[in-house]
Amino acid sequence: LQGRESLAIVIVSVLFAAAGATIGLQEEIIALAPILILFCRSMGFNSFVALGSSYGAAVLGSAFSPMNPFAVVIAQKEAQLPLLSGSGYRMAIFGIALVLWIAYLWRYANKNRMTPVPMETQGKGLTWRTSLILALLSLTFAVVTYGLVSLDWGFNEISACFFALGIISGLLANMGMDRTGLMYVEGMKEMTFAAVIMGMASTIPLLLEKGQILDTIVFGLFTPIESLPPSVSALGMMMAQAVLHFPVSSYSGQALLTMPILTPLSDLVGVSRQVCVLAYQYGAVTMDFIVPTNGALMAIIAVAGIPFNKWVRFIWKPLLLLFLVASVGIVVGVFTGF
Repeated sequence: LQGRESLAIVIVSVLFAAAGATIGLQEEIIALAPILILFCRSMGFNSFVALGSSYGAAVLGSAFSPMNPFAVVIAQKEAQLPLLSGSGYRMAIFGIALVLWIAYLWRYANKNRMTPVPMETQGKGLTWRTSLILALLSLTFAVVTYGLVSLDWGFNEISACFFALGIISGLLANMGMDRTGLMYVEGMKEMTFAAVIMGMASTIPLLLEKGQILDTIVFGLFTPIESLPPSVSALGMMMAQAVLHFPVSSYSGQALLTMPILTPLSDLVGVSRQVCVLAYQYGAVTMDFIVPTNGALMAIIAVAGIPFNKWVRFIWKPLLLLFLVASVGIVVGVFTGF
């Protein structure tokens, strides 16, 4: 892509948006952030472009997705709607949002070009050792995928597989047990701060839940909506979901918490259940761009060395643009009987 570096923004954004739309990709980007930043700097783009085209695109994909299993599917199940129904309309809004997001990133990247920093490389070809390590990596992903799908594995089993892969890879690379251990610890150091930030961010929702405060917040946010016209009520649902996402950092948990309340409320005010689901996914998931209680966001900007206030200054304009797209999508959905 030499001479066409901006095209990389499009490619990376589309890939991560697809990952967000299909599997709700977020936390996995923490480990990818350092290499993505180096990749963008090698083309003259700063860290904000790297995170915008990866984490930002993934959140956009998750929020506007027609198939995100942790958002749309859960919400439709709670609203007693056919799973994946209304996908065509959601896909159209998704396409519009993604085009605008890429256009904004493209413009920002070219206005804030920096001197390219070439990525360091040892320039060595594959040996039988490195080829075997790559083969083991592929095998590990296959085993983990089978475990997730067929054996109901969780984080403990996944971690065990990758821990074993790390130790075996070090020994195959002829590092010896001591150096393998030191390299493992060195790699963990880079993620320790991110892990602490994630843990601290998750304490706020935990306190609100254990203190039995969330129900009061939900009641206060959604009760005033029942007396408003349908289109205004739908927009009010979206904004209430956005505000609620500050204390409820898990958007799948937020669907389980709010949809049993919003489903009869939407029937009462004349808003279709599909639009109710739209209001949830656009309001709750989109806020993952900015809520400080989202452990993945805080960990990723920590890895990138970006203070939260600088991230907010970067993200607020495209976030407002996405909410504008979401609002138009909701209002059109109300008037077309979606």
